[in-house]
Amino acid sequence: MVTFKNCKALCVTIAFVAAISSCDSASTGNSAVHGPQFGQQLNAQGINALGDTVSLADFAGRPVWVDYAAEWCAACTPQSATIHSLSSAYKGDVVFVTVMTSEPAGFGHPATQATAQRWAERTSLDPARVVTADFSSMTLPQHALFAPDGTEIFRHTGSLSAAEIRAALKRL
Repeated sequence: MVTFKNCKALCVTIAFVAAISSCDSASTGNSAVHGPQFGQQLNAQGINALGDTVSLADFAGRPVWVDYAAEWCAACTPQSATIHSLSSAYKGDVVFVTVMTSEPAGFGHPATQATAQRWAERTSLDPARVVTADFSSMTLPQHALFAPDGTEIFRHTGSLSAAEIRAALKRL
């Protein structure tokens, strides 16, 4: 038998799920906040740790590995060490870019040049390749591989070992 109390709890749950599922780019006013969708070309641009504007178009004709990170993400720091070693190993063949998705405050606080600077210093990554973007609601760490034409061909949420990243790069 369904009681009023159970119906009320169910209605509250449904209302909550409906409310959070409508928190999309239209309600935040920023289409970039959720990040790119798999298979799309990434045309986003941001400011790197040096203050320069960087776009995926800057790397046209070259494969690009994007590591999405944030200072508040505990798994992102060790993941950056893996990215650092691979960027040295693949120098010239694959461009490795780290996209800082938000400030330490998280959702609704887009990354700034200062965020990128702190991360580049903390992780020893190339400051020209640590870029800001307002993808503050992404699950992190997250990785994407873009083919030389700019089309995303691989995406993974969670940490990856160097061997797993090398295996993904074989898709090129």
